[in-house]
Amino acid sequence: MEEGCVNLDFIQTLIYAAINSVQPENFIPANAALSEGKLCIQGKTFELADYGHIYVISVGKAAYGMALSLDHILSGFVTEGIILTKHRPEIFDLDTK
Repeated sequence: MEEGCVNLDFIQTLIYAAINSVQPENFIPANAALSEGKLCIQGKTFELADYGHIYVISVGKAAYGMALSLDHILSGFVTEGIILTKHRPEIFDLDTK
């Protein structure tokens, strides 16, 4: 590449990587994990047995994706939750009791 030229493919790759990294289905699992009844969020561990109920509250444009991703990680530990967003997906596939 000549000096002063911009590599548009590289810039596009960076933009897509940045957008992809903050998508709820990528961001939440990268920062939260469940193992043996313990929820670890960015290095902080919560023993879920210590809590009588787990409630998920999610607000904003990415609320549905964030709640869905967390619900998949918690797989059955969520007592109840609420999603507040203007952006309603066509299909809700949250685990429900």
